[in-house]
Amino acid sequence: MTLTAEILMELEDIACRKDQPLARHTSMQVGGPAAILAEPEERAGLALLLQTLHERRLPFYMLGSGTNVLFGDEGFHGVVIKLGEDFRFIRRMNENDLEVGAATPLTVLVGRTIDLGLMGLEFCQGIPGTVGGAAAGNAGRDGIGIHDGITKVHGYTTRGEYVTINRGDYSYGYRKVEGLDIIITSVEIHLEKADAKKQKTLLEKYDAVRSKQPPASGTAGSIFKNPPGDFAGRLIEQAGMKGYCVGGAMVSPQHANWIINKGKATAGDVLALIEEIKNSVNQKFGILLETEVKIVNPQ
Repeated sequence: MTLTAEILMELEDIACRKDQPLARHTSMQVGGPAAILAEPEERAGLALLLQTLHERRLPFYMLGSGTNVLFGDEGFHGVVIKLGEDFRFIRRMNENDLEVGAATPLTVLVGRTIDLGLMGLEFCQGIPGTVGGAAAGNAGRDGIGIHDGITKVHGYTTRGEYVTINRGDYSYGYRKVEGLDIIITSVEIHLEKADAKKQKTLLEKYDAVRSKQPPASGTAGSIFKNPPGDFAGRLIEQAGMKGYCVGGAMVSPQHANWIINKGKATAGDVLALIEEIKNSVNQKFGILLETEVKIVNPQ
């Protein structure tokens, strides 16, 4: 019996599939197979899964909606975990505080806060992905990140132990979080009573920003972080890379910090194009761009 078969037998109560093409689970639509794709529907199943993987010392990767991640053509030689429906919820705790499940789409959360007459997450309007993914990378815009409103993070250690971490017990900055080394299952967010006019203005502003970007399908969002005092998209465009192609991957003619899968791109095409962009910008401006998209090693 193979190790994969043994794991599948041990986790028979959790939805698991073997050799799942990751291209089907990521917005860039590239990537080889995951040895196992596991989708625990509730907390007990997730805890059991993590305990099993820890005991067997098997690698795993937490995947949200797959909008800011790039797997190689080799895939992932471990377990990719996607949280099920029980991790998708929004619960009002009091007048200004919500607990939100990690699998909840950001767009759903923004819409719900509007319905509840609350504000503070307008900058998330139009950002693809889930709350868990946003919290893991401190997604945001205009110098604001989602952790500016988060007060507590709930989740599991890699051993399957449930923990709650207060905001003051970890640090965060532009597109990064440090000291929050857990599998996030939900967050608590503090919001303010909405000023309808101000909220409408902010939502229209971020809708306009999103309208200037390519559709989410066949892309992975912003590929590079903005360097201090500048914009990655501007640098890439000035380096003459707009519309540049490697295989089936192309720098978007609409927004230079986005890469488009023209239909038949491989992960190798996308990775090669990322390196071409970095080299071109570095040669022209002496700036080495840092990737924002998460590039996952096959393990």
